[in-house]
Amino acid sequence: MHGLTKRKKIINISQNELKLIGSALYWAEGNTKNRNRLQFSNCDHFLIKVAMKFFREICKVRDDKICARVHIYPGLDYKKTLNFWSNITNLPNKNFYPPQIQVSRASKRVMSRNTLLYGTLHLTILSTELASRVKGWIQGISEKI
Repeated sequence: MHGLTKRKKIINISQNELKLIGSALYWAEGNTKNRNRLQFSNCDHFLIKVAMKFFREICKVRDDKICARVHIYPGLDYKKTLNFWSNITNLPNKNFYPPQIQVSRASKRVMSRNTLLYGTLHLTILSTELASRVKGWIQGISEKI
């Protein structure tokens, strides 16, 4: 079966399905240990899009409450990465903190040729209530499986 044919099998995603998908994604890729904020990071722009849809539609988070920071390697063009992630998230540049320049200790400043082209995006939402609610959804999923 071709990828396009498989893709056609997903007709619509309900709000409940988005809640389950977003909760599971946060469970796998988010910082579930922090009790007063949601933190999610990834380099995959498709996952970031899903997380943003989950935060906006299911968690009802306003854009001005979402903070972002790009983690990049030395030598990457920050303006290019900022524009990329701003377009992916539909967040204005004012929501972005200054970048974190990441150098691997193991590499001793010798960078791999396969460095992430746009780095990694880290999203933060400061809300104890929301962090507790999402953790409750995660617990609900784990109890039903």
